[in-house]
Amino acid sequence: MQAVATLDLLPRKVFEIKLSDGSVIKGQFSTWALRRFCDKNGNEDVGKNLQTVGGFLDYLLFSVEYVSRKEKAPFSYTDVNASEWVDELGGL
Repeated sequence: MQAVATLDLLPRKVFEIKLSDGSVIKGQFSTWALRRFCDKNGNEDVGKNLQTVGGFLDYLLFSVEYVSRKEKAPFSYTDVNASEWVDELGGL
């Protein structure tokens, strides 16, 4: 049986995606991540933009970038990585 990725939702809008290869992707849905999302996608109709696949992936990626910046860790993930995480979790 193949290992399956899991998503752990933690306090303070923190999450961890545990991939089948054992790696853990940490993120936090923060104000900083939302600002980055708005910078890229615009401030109008944010809710509607978050409901698109691209918008969801952007916010996910910015949330992971936020934790990397907080921890002063390198950040090299792309939208392709974010798509793979979602696919491994079962897709949209």
